[in-house]
Amino acid sequence: QKLNIFLGEISNLSFGHGYLLNKYGNNHNYPLDRNIGFKLEIKNSDSSIVYNSFISNIEEFLKSGSVLGNHISILVSDNFPLRLGFGHVIDLDQFIGYKDYINQSRKINAFEIDFDIPLSNKNIFLIGEISTIKLPETRYYKRVDDNQFTDDKKIRNAIWGILFPGFKYMVNDYSILLGFNYNSSIFSPHYFNSSYDFERIRYRLYNINQNEENFSDEAELLMNFVSDSSFTGLFIPKDLYSMINGYENTYPSYGISMLFNKKINDFNYFNIEYSYFKELAIEGLSFNNLLVDFFINKSLFSFPIEFNLFFNKSFFESSSLSSLEENLMYGLKFKINIYENLFFSTELKDVFYDRDFDGQIDKISYISTGFKFKF
Repeated sequence: QKLNIFLGEISNLSFGHGYLLNKYGNNHNYPLDRNIGFKLEIKNSDSSIVYNSFISNIEEFLKSGSVLGNHISILVSDNFPLRLGFGHVIDLDQFIGYKDYINQSRKINAFEIDFDIPLSNKNIFLIGEISTIKLPETRYYKRVDDNQFTDDKKIRNAIWGILFPGFKYMVNDYSILLGFNYNSSIFSPHYFNSSYDFERIRYRLYNINQNEENFSDEAELLMNFVSDSSFTGLFIPKDLYSMINGYENTYPSYGISMLFNKKINDFNYFNIEYSYFKELAIEGLSFNNLLVDFFINKSLFSFPIEFNLFFNKSFFESSSLSSLEENLMYGLKFKINIYENLFFSTELKDVFYDRDFDGQIDKISYISTGFKFKF
């Protein structure tokens, strides 16, 4: 048996094949925010049973907030090597960091079931995952097919997505995944992703009375998240944001997910993930996920260096690729050993959110450059 307990920064945390919880991290806004998370892993001697649990932010957890997750995977037997996984992720209160601005609480519950089984070639696995999110209120959305307002309104109390069939090829230091997807309307794959802490709540200026004039139920729902008497300032949760941004996936969608990972050695890797989703409609919208992460640790002209480059943009409508919003992060780190115990390092990072709540998205840049001497 093996027990691992960890306190500190959480990064690249996924459950199953990542269709619900994918590459989640709790410190992407460092050093403005310094969050301490908790992770637990328990496995038996042959790893046929593996249990993982996490708390994203202990400080928030003590205030009845934080993102929590639990996942267990079980290998049926050596003779029938099907591995089944069951996961649960909950955000106890998406508004935990905004109590000074709005008196609101909102809990999001999500569940996933995943599996993998080797095919005749034990380097190839058949994989799948189904994820569902239980919405805390009745969700209204509209499909405007013409200039009439008949039968446009739709209602959901839960949303879901499926990754199946999927195929994963693993050999030596390579991992390649190809999967097919089908999603319910208004479902966002990889809901708990690396940029979730920024997308969790967005602040936007939106005139509810004007924009929802013909949709009273939608207006009533959005009124729960207003922050001023003019009903234009909204603290909008992630899964409701598409109600106001003009890119709502109101039809079911199908798509494809791809992953390529090359582990060069224990310190070097290259990882790229891309997903494409298309609405099942004549003029349906299309959405994308893109992640690139590259790390190298080697010598350059006899100087040991470390270099990390990353880029992530999650669930964006194809025409909004250049939009600078909360679902975008990028940056790089560079470190070089100049002489014996003397190091030079630099880090550049950009994240995006409305820091001063004026309706304009701010670019939050972090730049750090300096020398370090180890005794």
